[in-house]
Amino acid sequence: GLLKSLPVDFILNRLPPAEIGVSLYFWHESAFDRIVWQPLNEFLGSLLSKISPTPSIVTSAETKYATSSYIIPSESFARDYAGKNAELIVGIGKEKSYFAIVEALYDIIAEVKRGDSLLRPQHWKFGMRPRLAKILVNLARAKQGDILLDPFCGIGTVLKEAMLNDIHVIGRDLDGSAAKFAALNCNDTIKYYGKNVSYDIKAGDARKIELADSSVDAVATEPFLGEVLRQRPKQDYANNIINTLRPVYTSCLQEVHRVLKPEKYCCIIAPLISTGRGQVRVDVKKIAQNIGFEVKAPLLEGEKQQIVKREIYVLKKL
Repeated sequence: GLLKSLPVDFILNRLPPAEIGVSLYFWHESAFDRIVWQPLNEFLGSLLSKISPTPSIVTSAETKYATSSYIIPSESFARDYAGKNAELIVGIGKEKSYFAIVEALYDIIAEVKRGDSLLRPQHWKFGMRPRLAKILVNLARAKQGDILLDPFCGIGTVLKEAMLNDIHVIGRDLDGSAAKFAALNCNDTIKYYGKNVSYDIKAGDARKIELADSSVDAVATEPFLGEVLRQRPKQDYANNIINTLRPVYTSCLQEVHRVLKPEKYCCIIAPLISTGRGQVRVDVKKIAQNIGFEVKAPLLEGEKQQIVKREIYVLKKL
């Protein structure tokens, strides 16, 4: 059923006539080779022969990730083929299966070489991880020459990742000292990487953004997620945290909707708190829909044992 549902035309239009790597994630190991691996190899060989007379397929079965929160490109492919070919990812579950083409790989060695670990380490260690910031910028559909807003910019990690992709940035943060460090870090980005982009960063309230209507092309942000929790809270305590955050998200998203151009995207993170009785969340989907956004189902970021995970929402202004 999975093979019949694959978007063949889409695959053929996107893949180059080069070596193709395949990472396959399977929910259970029993009868793996007989049921899945051999038929999939045969199918891919037939498919790829349409774009190359002698296709070369590199396959990697990553069953160890079957119960993980993440599906990632295989390490062997990233090491041997990244940057010159393409990779397919197939995730097979009990009820749903997923098919994807890898658009980009995060190379942590390259990140270190480019100097991130050397720039203002006393401040960067308090910011968002660059990898997550990169994800937010990508999901916000920001492209070269666009203007991206982060109304909770902190020390500017999201802004920096956007600038590295030749995107102009606007940052606001209620904490004036954080905004000051964000400006310094963005200035360093221009200085060290020679980027010809602008930045506008100052202290400001995300609930009242001093920008004109429909003036930005993308929004990527992580608001305050609540206090740091060392152990699972009681349900009532977690609900109190969410009740405190809900008005902030509501006011912020109203302003984001106002300043964002029509048909453009906002990527925003919200907390998912695990308690002894279940999970509680900010109802971002309901809030955003009431304001006038189209809401994509949230992506979950975090390890299974984490008390507070991140839900990443992608919102489109209608």
